[in-house]
Amino acid sequence: MTPDQPITLAVAVLGIVLCLSLPRRYALVPLICSMFMYPSNLLVPPDGIGLTAQRLIGFVLLLRCVGSADIRGKFKFGYVDALAITYFMLLLVSQVITTQPPTKAIINRIGFFLSAMVPFWCTRFLITDRSSFYALLKGFLWGSVPIVTLGVIQMTSPHAYNPFFEIMPYGNPPLLTLPNQLFRSIYEPGDQRPLMGRMFFRANVAFMQCIMLGAFFSLQIAWCTNLFFEKKKIFPWILAWLLLPAGVICTISGGPMMAAALSFGVLWLFLFRSTARIWGSMILVGLLALILFANRDPISILANYGFSASSSWYRVGLQKYTLHEGGMNGHWLAGYGETPPNYQAQYRDLCIHWVLLLVNNGILGVIGFYTFLGACIRRMWTASKQAQSLEDQWLLWSLMASLVGSLVLMMIVSFWMEMYNIYHVFLAVLANTPMLVGGGLRYVGVWAEMNGKPVILRYTLKANQQLAILHPPVPAEPARPTLVSRPKARV
Repeated sequence: MTPDQPITLAVAVLGIVLCLSLPRRYALVPLICSMFMYPSNLLVPPDGIGLTAQRLIGFVLLLRCVGSADIRGKFKFGYVDALAITYFMLLLVSQVITTQPPTKAIINRIGFFLSAMVPFWCTRFLITDRSSFYALLKGFLWGSVPIVTLGVIQMTSPHAYNPFFEIMPYGNPPLLTLPNQLFRSIYEPGDQRPLMGRMFFRANVAFMQCIMLGAFFSLQIAWCTNLFFEKKKIFPWILAWLLLPAGVICTISGGPMMAAALSFGVLWLFLFRSTARIWGSMILVGLLALILFANRDPISILANYGFSASSSWYRVGLQKYTLHEGGMNGHWLAGYGETPPNYQAQYRDLCIHWVLLLVNNGILGVIGFYTFLGACIRRMWTASKQAQSLEDQWLLWSLMASLVGSLVLMMIVSFWMEMYNIYHVFLAVLANTPMLVGGGLRYVGVWAEMNGKPVILRYTLKANQQLAILHPPVPAEPARPTLVSRPKARV
């Protein structure tokens, strides 16, 4: 075995044990922590099966969800699940059309199912109340603390040191054969960018790409603020939350920084939520006018705000080549299946998300993903109609802030590998928002006696549902004897 495989196997075994033994509300935490705390390119032995620790943990957790009557009983198959299946099938069809032999395409999509769709459905099964939602947030937030620490160390060290580099070269794809060669900085200092007048290395830690690490931290900034409502306290979660901007900065990526700032800005607009429809409509009209009447498209405008001018205008050229210069000629329906030679010559990094989908899976892939995304957003809109308390409103608003940041980020960044899989967990949370708002679930314990032993009966109550309170009947007082006067006999 290669040096990475015993470690990967240990991570998989530990994650499986925790997923099976932890209570339902914590069962998802080992899976999501493995998705961002351990490299996703490292395979579990034996060679040839193509399983990562994350895929094994997720598959076992899904079996627990399906096999447990208690977990399965809280899951209701809906249109969002039907569209998730449709999304997967469209990707499979496009891959079969473009990949020969077809068995190779099926194996490829099985890997995608285990990496992205299994975490989606595990989240759909398990994040059904506020307690499980808060447990998920704490897993993301506190698990990010060591990643931020390693990211700052990698950014400031003389040779971009990262302990994960000791095992990542053995993974699939190998560390040094990636198209953009981002990780060669450990061997030759080249992947540096200026920040505040100095040159720093870009951190990636356990992620395959620096910008994906920054996108991961930017996604958390808005929705992790919901931890305040768990106990109505600022500490200690605020300490970990304040480290998230440092995680974004250590990647020195303009896209994640912009998404983080945008998410935080949308949070402040919560103060003006009563007029959200007015100014929201104005913003949409302004964006539509920009698209229809401006001399430049939105991607060209956003290109002016990146850290690297060459990187920004690379994206502009990529979009033009795809839409207007014949990049997709003859392959619009199902794409190429992978990056084709005409793109590899000058655009090997497909760094716009819809372009990545279009090139790899054609219009089928674009329609599948964005229809699936729209269904999850629709579920959040449904939840907004039943939101009652300030806690409900903030939950939906913070998720919307994260969503807006991610949508803008996908205009200039492709989600792939770790971040793509994590984003499916986020979409599952959006799909479950109707179960997280509207008062939430309440738990009531009743002291009782069964078979001569004292027990506590635990009841789950929905919003506005109450237990009936019956007072014991008052025993009737015993009848008092009364004297009965008899009529005197007449003589």
